[in-house]
Amino acid sequence: MATNKIIGFRAYHHDTDCYLHFDAVTGRNFLAVTKPDPISRPDAHRRIAAWLEQGDENFDDFSVDPVFHEPTPMEKTTSELTDLLQTLCNRNGLKLGLTREQIEAKLAEELVQFGASPVVDQINRLR
Repeated sequence: MATNKIIGFRAYHHDTDCYLHFDAVTGRNFLAVTKPDPISRPDAHRRIAAWLEQGDENFDDFSVDPVFHEPTPMEKTTSELTDLLQTLCNRNGLKLGLTREQIEAKLAEELVQFGASPVVDQINRLR
């Protein structure tokens, strides 16, 4: 299930392949390869401006990149099961009377009751 929902932005430096972070303790910005938590677009631009004002290094090849929502295994599974359930109901002339969101929520509850949880390999991949 691909998504185009933007959940925030990150300031990215192309020459070093690093992201711009903010250290709340020192009040300074720094570059690191780890991805910081998404922030608003204006905050990402402010972070770049603050970096340039710091004058630590003369880097100016920054971009503000969107961060898209990555569906969890539970979200993917409930979406696929919802598609399957709706297809089967339509094929057999049944009407569910629920919205897609309601169906996904009920299926998620049922999966939890069945004891569904992400496989260890998937958990490690998501980290």
